[in-house]
Amino acid sequence: MYIPLVSDVFGWLIRFLHSFIGNYGWAVIVFTLLVKLLVMPLDLKQRRSMKKMAEVQPKLEALKKKYKDPEKLNQKTMELYKEEKLNPLGGCLPMLVQFIIIFGVFAVLRIIAAEQSLAMIQTVEAGQVWQPESWLWIKNIFQPDSFIDISYYAGHLGDLLRGAVSYVPQAVVPDSVTQLGIFVSSHSAMLTQSAIDAAAANYSTVMGSTIAQYAGQVNGYLILPALALVSQIFSMKFMMANQPAGNESMAKQNKIMQYVMMVFFVWFCATTNAAFALYYTISNVWTMVQYIIMDVIDKRKKAKAAEEGVQQA
Repeated sequence: MYIPLVSDVFGWLIRFLHSFIGNYGWAVIVFTLLVKLLVMPLDLKQRRSMKKMAEVQPKLEALKKKYKDPEKLNQKTMELYKEEKLNPLGGCLPMLVQFIIIFGVFAVLRIIAAEQSLAMIQTVEAGQVWQPESWLWIKNIFQPDSFIDISYYAGHLGDLLRGAVSYVPQAVVPDSVTQLGIFVSSHSAMLTQSAIDAAAANYSTVMGSTIAQYAGQVNGYLILPALALVSQIFSMKFMMANQPAGNESMAKQNKIMQYVMMVFFVWFCATTNAAFALYYTISNVWTMVQYIIMDVIDKRKKAKAAEEGVQQA
């Protein structure tokens, strides 16, 4: 999902960090930490809202038992929220912002991956040696961290250039690419199969040595998708522990939705570029650590308040 303003800003920042750091893997990590710092006030607001809702929950349950008339119950519930200075929708905005951010990051990393596709073709066609953007154990950060052969990236012309033209907004396709027989305008939405077929022979000739060079080399070992899954499970555990008990049916629905979203994003981590899996994993770890620290602070505050209460008594 390409979100114009968000994806544009994120793309500029990631490329800016890469220009200084020189590696997209480390640039994505620094980018993730900066984004999490930026949205920390919203995260804390969401946590406070969830905590306050949990504290008010017993009073809400008491109102449900006392008032059987739905209209009267709704009136008393609104009065309670007002008295407690609680906005029942207080946690919705931070959650919406998080979804906008994660889809914005997903989109911009696909765009950068598409740009790398074009750069790879341009480099090889010019007679230079193409070096994939590696990070630790991953040979190409813009391929999935999986056992897929790294030569797959260089060998699948259709997937490469459909992505390049589809995901790079108004892409200016290099002359070296059009020389391969790929004639697309800067406003093309996709490559036609006939254009791909026309380019296939030239492409195989130009990229043959690169494909052979990386044949048999796996790109990764599914480590990042596994870390994404584990970190998401623990992150969800901390979040669920801070959610109000509420209605059992609603709690069950929320739990199912969280697990569905977990499977959805972990699948993305396993099947799209490793750069997104890296962002997702670091983001989860940050959230988990943040919850642990806040829990420690809350427990210390409660212990101090209890101690002061005993002294006053």
